[in-house]
Amino acid sequence: MSKKSKKVKKDSPLANPTPKEANEINAPVPKEEASKPEILHNIIKTGPKPTVDNNKTKLFGQSKAPNSDTYEDTVISAGAEINGSIVSRGAILVNGKVTGNISSEANIRVAGSVEGDISGKSVEIQNGSVVGNLKSVTSITISEESSLKGDIECESLVLNGNVEGNSQVHTSAKLGEKAIIFGDLTTQKLSIQEGATVNGAIKVNREKEPLLKDEEPEVSPSQA
Repeated sequence: MSKKSKKVKKDSPLANPTPKEANEINAPVPKEEASKPEILHNIIKTGPKPTVDNNKTKLFGQSKAPNSDTYEDTVISAGAEINGSIVSRGAILVNGKVTGNISSEANIRVAGSVEGDISGKSVEIQNGSVVGNLKSVTSITISEESSLKGDIECESLVLNGNVEGNSQVHTSAKLGEKAIIFGDLTTQKLSIQEGATVNGAIKVNREKEPLLKDEEPEVSPSQA
């Protein structure tokens, strides 16, 4: 007489065994061995083996994969304080406080405070404060509620905050209605909205018109 198989009720604990019970039934594995990625992969078999990439190069919180031209951003979180210089090839965002120089081949944005010089592809101060000089190969933007105590050198400037220092702008400068400058401003093109204040000298250097073929430069008596 054959034995009938015993049915398991749906509400029985054996109907939904725990992972531990399933392992004990099918393939018992010691706890110390189950922590290894290779063992877990053989048991679960739901995806590739866990891997760790040890070939990444990290610079101040950024990482770059080999043979790649892209870099991750470096972020200084609000409440964090850095005492020392920061050099990066990726973009830098400062929400906290940095005491030291900051340099990057990409863009730099300051929404916190910096005491030190800043040099980048572009520099932006958004509701932040900087005590130091700013230098950019493209543009510098200083928003309303932002302040700078230092000199500026850039191709173009958009200012709607406070600046205490001299500004050397090679192409164009735009001063918003909230802009206040205590220092000299030199630029090639200048736009000033009503309400802006400049306490210093303004020098606009425009390119000289080329001489016509039939014109000759005037010679003063002292040069004759």
